[in-house]
Amino acid sequence: MKPKIMCCSLLLVLFALITLPGKGAGAQNQIELLSFHWGALGIVRGQTLRVSLINIGQERPLVSVVVRIHDTQGTVIAQTDETALAQGQIHYFDFKRESLPSTGQTPDRLQFRAVVHIRGNRPDSPEDLRRVAAALIPSFELYNQGTGQTQESGMIGDIRTVISAEG
Repeated sequence: MKPKIMCCSLLLVLFALITLPGKGAGAQNQIELLSFHWGALGIVRGQTLRVSLINIGQERPLVSVVVRIHDTQGTVIAQTDETALAQGQIHYFDFKRESLPSTGQTPDRLQFRAVVHIRGNRPDSPEDLRRVAAALIPSFELYNQGTGQTQESGMIGDIRTVISAEG
């Protein structure tokens, strides 16, 4: 009886590992395609940075997103988990000032920069890569945690192509 239970348990575990989204074979084939960069921003206690991304693509398959917050020395001080972003979806990532380390700056104010990293399947052509970049619309806002009022907002400052579609 015990060998049968053991065999069934192993089969269930194997099935779960194969079918789990995000870390299965599809995610392993993804590479970093491009990244969006903002210039230096400042945040104070009581504020939250919200980084939003919209995928308005019509033809391109699912991409995944990671947002990293860098201090003035370029050190990553916060990072999101990799998150899938399908066509038509909007996703946002919140970073409260209180959860970000001061890294030698004044305790209340933090200067930082945000970078959004986009992963997906290798494009077949430079045109495919341009379509991916055009389909993703990033923005940011700093809002007051107490009132919810937006105090600053903006669109992307710079897009960096990470890979060459020809390579």
